[in-house]
Amino acid sequence: MARGAKRYAYNHLLAMTSMRGSDVERLSPPQRRAYLERQLRAVGLQIHLLGNELGVDPEVEPSGWSWSVGPNDKGRWSALLQLEYLVAARDALRETLDAI
Repeated sequence: MARGAKRYAYNHLLAMTSMRGSDVERLSPPQRRAYLERQLRAVGLQIHLLGNELGVDPEVEPSGWSWSVGPNDKGRWSALLQLEYLVAARDALRETLDAI
């Protein structure tokens, strides 16, 4: 299907998938932007899914989340910390995309 679309840069897709786990700085600026936008979408989806699972609105600052969990609820603590990490990663990706 990708080959059938007009002006679809199939070679960019192949280059990006072959670079998975490699040095992003070696990508050309358009490829780097596409790679970072794809990563931003993936992180956004993870945030959305984890936020729904926890019953937390990820758009609210982490200080507004319900951190009042018992000390024995390690799974919820872990999930909340993972969500906070993902929100920080999303913000870093947005800042990087704005700088490109």
